[in-house]
Amino acid sequence: MKETANIRLRALKESDIWLLHQWVNDPEVVKYTSYFHPVSEMEQKEWFATIHKQKNKVMLGIEVKEDGKLIGTCGFNDIDYISRKAESFVKVGDKDSWGKGYGKEILEILVDFGIRHLNLRKIVVRMLADNERAIKLIKRAGWIMEGIMKEDHYVEGEYKDMVVMAYIKKE
Repeated sequence: MKETANIRLRALKESDIWLLHQWVNDPEVVKYTSYFHPVSEMEQKEWFATIHKQKNKVMLGIEVKEDGKLIGTCGFNDIDYISRKAESFVKVGDKDSWGKGYGKEILEILVDFGIRHLNLRKIVVRMLADNERAIKLIKRAGWIMEGIMKEDHYVEGEYKDMVVMAYIKKE
């Protein structure tokens, strides 16, 4: 699997399930990536059993090379193999890894994986408009702004705008 100086992507293992369960049940971790609702152990097991069977989804673990610690997940949803496009996602669940500069490397590996292994031409990401750090990072990586979805996501008692950005491979 592709690596950078500090990060590698890898397949998720059954031994990861409980760490993923902790992250999905932490409102602070999922604040910018999905809506929060408690997930039971049974729901987590059922979800994990299906993730590798979905043909239009790829989910990978984000691991720190130095110590092999799983710090998050990333991948692609809604993969359209004909139009060669997909929606990307990144979640760094390990709070101790926040602010360590891994984002740039994760984005680099994810784009490379999408282009080389999935033959994608266009990769889209949607994020809350107030996620300023992520937006800055993605702009610096050469992604373009495609638009704003007004009052699209209900978070913490209010409707928030979503930003849509895209990476388009130069042919």
